[in-house]
Amino acid sequence: MLLGLFAFTWVGVLAGMLIRSSDAMHGIGFAVMLPLSFLAEFAGARHDVLNETVLNETVHREVAVHREVAAAITEFVLAGSRGTTP
Repeated sequence: MLLGLFAFTWVGVLAGMLIRSSDAMHGIGFAVMLPLSFLAEFAGARHDVLNETVLNETVHREVAVHREVAAAITEFVLAGSRGTTP
């Protein structure tokens, strides 16, 4: 990844040396980076869907555990109020 970032930086340096005007370089850089930023956002959105699926499964497991604990506490309290032990 670090090598890719290094190469990407040097592509910008090379383009800056080949293009004579700084305004033209800004325009070309904008034209290249804008679509890349949308692609990165789209890829991030796909990861959010995957993370949400994993999160939902984890939440469902935790809710089941909490229900079991709540049932055990309820049974203990009710048994205590009747004067019996669970």
